[in-house]
Amino acid sequence: MDDSQHVVVWGGRRQTLQQQFTAALDAVIEQAKTDRTVLAALLCGSLSHDTVWEKSDIDLVFITVDGEKADGDGVSLNADGRNIHAITMPRTEFRKAVEGVLRNSFVHSFLAKGKLLFTHDPTIRDLCARLHDIGARDSELQLLRAAIHALPPIDKAHKWFVTRRDLDYTALWILYAATPLAQAEVFSHRLLADREVLPQALTLNPRFFSLIYTDLLNADGTPKAAKDIWAVLTKAGVPRYAEIVSFSDDPGEAAANYFVFKLMGFPDVKVWIM
Repeated sequence: MDDSQHVVVWGGRRQTLQQQFTAALDAVIEQAKTDRTVLAALLCGSLSHDTVWEKSDIDLVFITVDGEKADGDGVSLNADGRNIHAITMPRTEFRKAVEGVLRNSFVHSFLAKGKLLFTHDPTIRDLCARLHDIGARDSELQLLRAAIHALPPIDKAHKWFVTRRDLDYTALWILYAATPLAQAEVFSHRLLADREVLPQALTLNPRFFSLIYTDLLNADGTPKAAKDIWAVLTKAGVPRYAEIVSFSDDPGEAAANYFVFKLMGFPDVKVWIM
């Protein structure tokens, strides 16, 4: 039985962990609805779109009327023994955040994956809907950021391969590069990146991410032995000394592909930008 299905007796009633968190949330929201300064409540974090566990908290954003003093660091609350992290944000500040935040940044993802619980102002509902619009410029900026973050671990993997021929440690550094490479894959489709971006990328490009993410690991999470890594490459139809030509219409993706192939020791790698 997983944590979300863990059953306890709470107030004389049997409740799952998910039900406990939902009951605590409902108690706070009912109080917030009676506060005339609170225009809307946005549920963020795991409870809004994922599975909670015993150590989860509840993340809330309260959008308030303009002119109310807001604490940018948030306040800590407690309801039925569950910790709640609440951020208060005046309506004007929320509008600025929606209109000015870089798409697929932490703040944008935090808000966009949230759930609007109630609002007394229909314009706030419209603003929440706009959070799901991801434009070309922001996607290009995030692709560049992801490619930049991928390069240092790729370079480190290349170093360990060239200087030590240690494929186990090389595989470890490839895995460090897997997250920014996965972000680049998701960003290129103009999708919202989850915290669990690797499983997302695995569904979008299973051949590539199976190779660098799942196929390089043993069941316990440790890198496979060198001979097994090369077996994966061979099975994928990549001869050890093949000439590699990477076609792409995206420079960031092309750069990532180039360095991945180079660090694996392929001597002749070319890139074509279409």
